Amino acid sequence: MIKKFLSTQMQLSSSFMKMGIQANMKNNFCSTNSSNEKREQQNQEQTEQQKKQQQKREEAKERAAKEAQIRKQQKEEKEIEELKNQYEAQNSYFSTASQFYKLIKSKLLLGGSGLLAIIFGYQFYDITESNVDPVDGTKKILPINKTYERKLASSISGIFQGESKIINDNKRLYNKMKKVQQKFNRYEKMNFPVNGNIYLIDRDDFIFFMLPNGDTFVSRRVAFDLKEIELQILMGYELSHLYMRSSTKNIPFSQFGNILLMKLFDFTELFSQFVPLQEIRQYYTLPLSREQENNNMIMAADILDELGVELDPESLKFYLRDICSYFKKDPNAYILDFYKKHPDLL
Repeated sequence: MIKKFLSTQMQLSSSFMKMGIQANMKNNFCSTNSSNEKREQQNQEQTEQQKKQQQKREEAKERAAKEAQIRKQQKEEKEIEELKNQYEAQNSYFSTASQFYKLIKSKLLLGGSGLLAIIFGYQFYDITESNVDPVDGTKKILPINKTYERKLASSISGIFQGESKIINDNKRLYNKMKKVQQKFNRYEKMNFPVNGNIYLIDRDDFIFFMLPNGDTFVSRRVAFDLKEIELQILMGYELSHLYMRSSTKNIPFSQFGNILLMKLFDFTELFSQFVPLQEIRQYYTLPLSREQENNNMIMAADILDELGVELDPESLKFYLRDICSYFKKDPNAYILDFYKKHPDLL
């Protein structure tokens, strides 16, 4: 009995001991877990604090850098302002003179522009002319008046003389043309001399034209073959062109600059080498419009009627066509240039 009791007591004590050990172990484990959690929480707080401190340090660095940059910029601006003030202080006299020069320059430019405008306006007024058509009464501004038109025609006449072979020893033909020309001297309505120089050209082509200065160019063949009455009709027709100023009306205002330059040099032939006079000359050979031809026929018939040659405009046109047909039949007589100028006579 005693042995059983003792063994029982021993078993109970061992079981109690095991239970105590387990309880201690459990308590130790719980305390260990709680301490680990506290440490982790502390570590996280420390990490967050470090991040915040790091962020604050970076923000402080950025602010410091910006402030340094602003201070540097302000310093540079201050230095520039000081240099500028020094430069202005040192060059105040030159600055005043420069401003005065600019003021004078602007005034001179303005005054010069105004003076040039006045000069150009005067030249435009002096050179141009308002013309009234004697047939239909239409008004037109011409780029050159009669006075300068004659001077320009003299320069163009010099070009024609240089390009042509002029006959100077045929007095019979020259006197024949001079006799025809003198019949028009009493025609006072022309308002410019019609007794200009006569130039006989050594060619068989159909050549007969007059320039505004009164110079007449006629080929040997025309002066020899045509009768005086036929030459008189041709000259009356050419005088109608001069009186109507047909060729001058063909000159556009784009040539006003060339005309102005030639006027400044008094339309000398020497200056024609430097001015495109050929451009102006071509307008004296441009074809006339049908309206211009009809008006010229009316004026030519009026001119011839006062000289005793009674031809109405239509009869005059047919008469001129007959003259042209005579030369057209001859293959040696070149007549294309005359037809180019007067297409209505084809």
